[in-house]
Amino acid sequence: MRTRSALTDITTINALLTGAENLARESGQSQPGAEHLLISALALPDGTASGAFERAGADPDELRAAISSARAADLCGVGKVTPRAAGVADALSAAPQTGQLPKNPSAQQTFQVAVRLSKATKPSQLLGAHVVLAVCQQEHGSAIRALHSMGIEPAKLRTAAEEELEG
Repeated sequence: MRTRSALTDITTINALLTGAENLARESGQSQPGAEHLLISALALPDGTASGAFERAGADPDELRAAISSARAADLCGVGKVTPRAAGVADALSAAPQTGQLPKNPSAQQTFQVAVRLSKATKPSQLLGAHVVLAVCQQEHGSAIRALHSMGIEPAKLRTAAEEELEG
């Protein structure tokens, strides 16, 4: 049974990281952040991340737009121009990624916390709700600002993710 769980985790990790990398490239970024892991978690087949958003009374489909808005506000706040340069994002997104471990500190921390949380549950299996829990532990960043802009309190989403994991 342990081997099956490990194979499921590998499949989940690959889907989560590859999805996050591709989302980052689509938005013109070279490395995924915690926000990309969160969006990628919503697409995982276990459905627990989406379920957590729904339990919290939020539409998971609105997250991507909220993160884009938060990122644009961040860039404007530091005086950077936000329109994407012609061809740059297309060139970045042309080569799909292969689920490499994230190099961005926010993504690394989110991933490590999610894995640690998954190992603390029985059966030990990484699920999208673990990524939600990891993001909700953060105090700053695009993902947290996006949640606030959607009217979602991280504490409420954390509770919803815990309920989703309980069954």
